[in-house]
Amino acid sequence: MRSSVVAAILVAVALPASAAPRDDAFNRYVSPRLDGTPVTVENVATGQTWTAWSYAQSGELDLALSVREGDGRWSPPRFLGERDGVDQIDPALIADAAGVVYLAYAERGTGKVHIAALPHASATWNRVTSFETTAGPVAAPSLKIVGGRLVIAFRAGRTVEIHDLALIAPNSALGIDDGPDPFGGAGQNGNGGTRGWKGRK
Repeated sequence: MRSSVVAAILVAVALPASAAPRDDAFNRYVSPRLDGTPVTVENVATGQTWTAWSYAQSGELDLALSVREGDGRWSPPRFLGERDGVDQIDPALIADAAGVVYLAYAERGTGKVHIAALPHASATWNRVTSFETTAGPVAAPSLKIVGGRLVIAFRAGRTVEIHDLALIAPNSALGIDDGPDPFGGAGQNGNGGTRGWKGRK
C-alpha cells in the first residue's frame, strides 16, 4: 500500500500531464522498490527539473537522481551510494540564480549529512562539504539560499543544527572547500550522472 501511494506521488509530482516523458526510462523505476517521497527543483537557468528519492536495492537505501530536460524527457536515474553499505536518506534539492543545483542528504547510522553541487553547464556532481554530529541520528536536511549564502538545517538527535556556507562559483568544477571528487567516475554521463559515488566515510 505504501509503495503504491508513493509511486502515485512520484507520478503526480515529477510527471506533469502536460509534459509526459517520451519513453519509459524514468517510469520503470516507479516500483515497489521506491522508498521515499521524491523531491524536485526547477533550475530556471537551464530549464531542467531535477528529482531525487530514496531507492531500496541490494539491502540498502541509495539515492536515485533523474533530470527532466526542457523537451519533457526524463533521464534514466543514476544512483548515489550504490553498494556502499550505508543508507542515504532524506534528499533535499535547491538551485541558485546562477544555475548551480545543490543536493543535501543524510546517512542513517553515521551521524553525517552531505552536500553536493552540480555547477551550471557541468556534467559532474561535486562533493561540497559534510557535517558530522554526535548529538544523535541525523535526518531531514533542508536547504535555503539566504543573502547569497547556502543555509542547511537538519535534525540531529533531539536538536536542530543550522549551518551556512558560501555559494560556489557558477562555472566552477570545484566544491566550496574540496577538490574535484565527482559522483560516478566512469559511470558519469551528460546528465550529471551519479552512479557509484560512495560518499565521504
